[in-house]
Amino acid sequence: MEQRLPIHILSSDEVDKIFNVPDVAIFTGVCDRTMLETLYSTGMRRMELINLSWSSIDYERGTVMIRQGKGKKDRMITHR
Repeated sequence: MEQRLPIHILSSDEVDKIFNVPDVAIFTGVCDRTMLETLYSTGMRRMELINLSWSSIDYERGTVMIRQGKGKKDRMITHR
């Protein structure tokens, strides 16, 4: 069976509304906002974010290594 990407893409207004939900005046709100921005900007999956470790991030190269993601495959996300 053919697999297709989702048809609906969020508008910039919808993204702004979602990003503005967490209360960034408190610590947990900052954490929530950071997770939302990470998921949105990288395309990372929820479980990939949960399993992310500090050692997976290469700040010099601007990359994140996802280990054992979907299908138990490793992949690299590059900042552009």
